[in-house]
Amino acid sequence: MSQGRPYLASRLLAPTLAGPAGGEPAIALLAAKAATGWEGWGAVVRLLAGQSWLDRIEGGEGRALLARARVE
Repeated sequence: MSQGRPYLASRLLAPTLAGPAGGEPAIALLAAKAATGWEGWGAVVRLLAGQSWLDRIEGGEGRALLARARVE
């Protein structure tokens, strides 16, 4: 992501999301941020919809990303 390649970041995170750490809020939020970089709004919704931690982590950034994804 820091190199301006969010799609590659998403691909690199995919195995982690599929594994035991995939349910970690920090991992899911990072993957959602990467998906916004390539306008993968459906991926953002899949990653964040229904998560109980959206308002507690990173000042509610997950909730904001989910709202934007649903609008887009």
